Amino acid sequence: IESKGCWHRELKTAMNTQLLDRYLKDNACRHGLYLVGWYQCIQWDEDDGRKGDVPFPSREEAEKYLAAQAKELSTGGVLIRSVVIDVRLR
Repeated sequence: IESKGCWHRELKTAMNTQLLDRYLKDNACRHGLYLVGWYQCIQWDEDDGRKGDVPFPSREEAEKYLAAQAKELSTGGVLIRSVVIDVRLR
């Protein structure tokens, strides 16, 4: 499992560079999960620099992008899935 917050600077690339190319490479485990915590909400302090680093306009866009990436990277006996968990304040 590789996990990231929705603001992480490598959010769009770490599924490949960390999960696939590092953790699943030369490993008996052929299944990976890319887990993203979605914190983007109106209660997020405007002074927190991470808020501006979120690369997706919505959780749904993040889910769509990461699911497509997981499907593309699932080759050669490796199965990757992505999950974006809604952890916003309500």
